Amino acid sequence: MLLLLLSSASPSAAVEYRLRVSNLFDTSFAHYLDGKIGRGEGELALDRLERSLDGGLVPKGALLYDRILRPMPAEWAQGFKAIPARGEVTAAENGRRWEEVVWDGKPGERSVWLIAPPQSRDQEVIHLALKGKGSLRYHIPYTVSFSPRPAAAVSYPLHFLRFYGEKGNLWERYLSRSTALLEGIAAVVGVNENPSFGDWVYIVVEHPPGPTTFKAVVGWDRRRSADRSNLEGPGERD
Repeated sequence: MLLLLLSSASPSAAVEYRLRVSNLFDTSFAHYLDGKIGRGEGELALDRLERSLDGGLVPKGALLYDRILRPMPAEWAQGFKAIPARGEVTAAENGRRWEEVVWDGKPGERSVWLIAPPQSRDQEVIHLALKGKGSLRYHIPYTVSFSPRPAAAVSYPLHFLRFYGEKGNLWERYLSRSTALLEGIAAVVGVNENPSFGDWVYIVVEHPPGPTTFKAVVGWDRRRSADRSNLEGPGERD
């Protein structure tokens, strides 16, 4: 009887998951594109980028430190059909090039982590690299069309994501048709309607049966439509 009880409880036991995130300048990210990107849908593996981040070999000046990873607020998580995740984020410092969050979850559940940068010079998400079950692979966050083909990296207007997220039906109505979680991780970019403010990146993780370390790298650039005078003030322009 005891063995039966233990075996029936094990599927719902908590499992430890990790998410490592690094935010790079666009040109720094592009330095590690060793090969053809194809359609930007995961064809290119970025092994050198992963090794360099793991080993602390990426120059400190290549990283953006003003965009902090945080858990999705509970009231928004419902829109992604996700659990309110809790975990302590370790900053990318003391030689580390990854921010890392560790949390306990149950297999089959979903959690969402958010990057919501403040007003800054580098507002636009250009590149993404995601690692779930396999290698760290390159993705372009294409804008979703009316007849989407599911992808691991997609873009929507930020106000659209927030509106339907707060209504609680964002995943059922839209993201379930456009977002692919075959590798256990996806990134949904919310393009900020205010060009002077940064895009938001929602990192969606689907919990696998065993402990897993997920990774995401975001490449950021200056949004060309941003009002330069508001950010930089008077002076020489390039």
